Amino acid sequence: MTVRIGRMRAALAALLATFATLATLGMATPAQAVYPANGWYMIVNDYYDGFNDYTYCLSTNATDIGSNTHAVYLARCNSSTPAQWWYSQRTTSTSPDSIYLVNYQNFGNEVWELSQNGTKAYTAQVSSSANHRWDLGDAATTSGRRLVQGWTGTQPSLSASHNNPDIAGTFNVYVTDGATVAQHFWRYERLGTRPSCSPCGAGR
Repeated sequence: MTVRIGRMRAALAALLATFATLATLGMATPAQAVYPANGWYMIVNDYYDGFNDYTYCLSTNATDIGSNTHAVYLARCNSSTPAQWWYSQRTTSTSPDSIYLVNYQNFGNEVWELSQNGTKAYTAQVSSSANHRWDLGDAATTSGRRLVQGWTGTQPSLSASHNNPDIAGTFNVYVTDGATVAQHFWRYERLGTRPSCSPCGAGR
């Protein structure tokens, strides 16, 4: 009898401990999405991850689209392509999520970073212009975030579309106001090893 009572007390204690653990979990605050550290990343569009069985990344090249700016677009992710790697670097802004995105490929021996003019997205040479600052806006998924123009903090957002591409075999990348749809969300990824190349740079 004494043994049976001891077992019943042990079982009751274990049950109470389980309830206490569940109550604690129920009151716990959900984990917040962590802002990525400074470093080299490939940037995947959430909507075009798996589109036509491929994953598409933010890319650029030396095509001059006017006023010493270069085209940006989505292309099939390939970690061996230097221009698909971007250095995400915190600005000196007091905002914890204000960043520059510097491209790895130094076209013309110059350092290029993501910029925009309210309609088009492109790369331009490193500058202190507010148009070169981006905010890692609200998270839509575990890691997907909007890239929002930094000087406003709300609009416009970087987006993409497979319609009417400027460069055959790629998708358009541009900035736009409006709804926060899947095309507005981007993820930092490392889908392989960053290649060596020349000339290639570091953060600004």
